[in-house]
Amino acid sequence: MPLDKNPFNNAKSNIKFIEAAAAGVPVLARDCDEFVRTITDGETGFIYKEGEFLEKLERIYAMPRVGLAKIGEAARQYTLKNFTVESGVNDKAVLAMLGDENAA
Repeated sequence: MPLDKNPFNNAKSNIKFIEAAAAGVPVLARDCDEFVRTITDGETGFIYKEGEFLEKLERIYAMPRVGLAKIGEAARQYTLKNFTVESGVNDKAVLAMLGDENAA
């Protein structure tokens, strides 16, 4: 079910993207703040705006599997670079939650 864009959904975490991306699975997400900040549309996943959900879903469905696999791999690499302990956690929002004063 597509999300409505409202303050509640805008406050959602990007954890579902991170989990899917870590497995190399491309994500279709609403243009809520966290997803827009994290996903590069057409490169590391897909972002849709109000009224675009079915159109975007149809375009993804029509994509060659190799194209989807490349996007999934790009998302995985982005996640490994930015959201792992080994990467030093480069995400400013995560660092802020951890109390890093330099994150802001």
